[in-house]
Amino acid sequence: MIDSVKPPLFAFEGGDVSIFHSVNELESTLEGIDVLNGAYEAFDSEGFRLELEPRGTRQSMFVIQVGTVRVTGRGERDEASLAQHLRRHLRAVYSLEDDSWGLRDLIGEVVTRESRRGLHS
Repeated sequence: MIDSVKPPLFAFEGGDVSIFHSVNELESTLEGIDVLNGAYEAFDSEGFRLELEPRGTRQSMFVIQVGTVRVTGRGERDEASLAQHLRRHLRAVYSLEDDSWGLRDLIGEVVTRESRRGLHS
């Protein structure tokens, strides 16, 4: 099932977007505690939601064990939500609004602009 995940991968946390070029990169960057707390919405480039599982994560009143993340597969296809997140990001960060762009255009625009900013590998 992991073989069917198509990069680039996107993780949205609030108004922020993180872009990953592989499942390994996503798993080594996101924190399990945030997954446990439902902080991320993650998608592959085909608009499938990614199923994320926290590993080695524990939270109690006094102790937080951050843990890691594992992508366990692809969930439902939700291109509309991915496109909405990408449009929101382009509008907030770059003041760009173009409702005519399809999902491929939005992905290309976000990946290109974020690469120029040097925020993502």
